[in-house]
Amino acid sequence: MTITKQDDMPDIIQFDEEKNWLFFVDAVTTDNKAMSSNRVYKLNDLTKNVTTGKIYVSAYPDFETYKKFAKEIVWGTHVWIASVPDHIIHFDNGNLLKRFCKNPNI
Repeated sequence: MTITKQDDMPDIIQFDEEKNWLFFVDAVTTDNKAMSSNRVYKLNDLTKNVTTGKIYVSAYPDFETYKKFAKEIVWGTHVWIASVPDHIIHFDNGNLLKRFCKNPNI
């Protein structure tokens, strides 16, 4: 993967070697850098040759900031809110529930 100065990279990129996951995290404060469909598309295109699992996270300082930008978040991504750090919101596209549910019809 080649990254240039023109690429709009997330605030944090972290690799979990044990799970083989690459995390893309955008800190959303006053401007909307949430994981929108366009943002995820561009990151997927940039990393099309990367074979790890990709996890997209929009991070907010609090619920008030999250509410301002929530409509931009795309399915299949995640939200972390600093004021409740022990929880994460999954914008599930069906894959997450399949891992935890015993009902094969989901």
